[in-house]
Amino acid sequence: MIRPMTLADCAAFNQIYNHYVEQTAVTFDCAPWSLSQRIDWLKGRLANARLGTWVLELDGVVQGFAYHGPFRDRAAFDCASEISIYLAPDVQQCGWGSALMQTLIEHCQKNHYSVLYSVVTAPNQASEKLHRRHDFIFVGRLTGCGYKFEQFHDVLMFERQLQRD
Repeated sequence: MIRPMTLADCAAFNQIYNHYVEQTAVTFDCAPWSLSQRIDWLKGRLANARLGTWVLELDGVVQGFAYHGPFRDRAAFDCASEISIYLAPDVQQCGWGSALMQTLIEHCQKNHYSVLYSVVTAPNQASEKLHRRHDFIFVGRLTGCGYKFEQFHDVLMFERQLQRD
């Protein structure tokens, strides 16, 4: 089941996210998040009704999450949002990424966003396929813009236009 994230989910969220921080270049965070950092992060998000944060719960266990936030911090960018989806490794390639993506898209349309962006560390074929399956288009590559695990990493930018009112 996909449901809105609550403060009680922060530890499980961190367990999934910190795996990617410590083991991969999928996120450019280089240090794990503490529980207090995650709680503060979520409290800030809960204070803004336009922002959405969801968890994927299977058999009572959080196995993934999705959220979106401001694309940039200038007022003219308020119509744009950047999305993120993470799944526990053992539930990847089961359709849950698509379910979380659809939740994000529907929420953003209802909250009057006109465009979504996603930044994907290259290579990541599964993520690229997920975005293309949901009508995101590749709009650019930033070469060597991240440095983690003693090497430079490229990121791919994907964009999806939403219906405008």
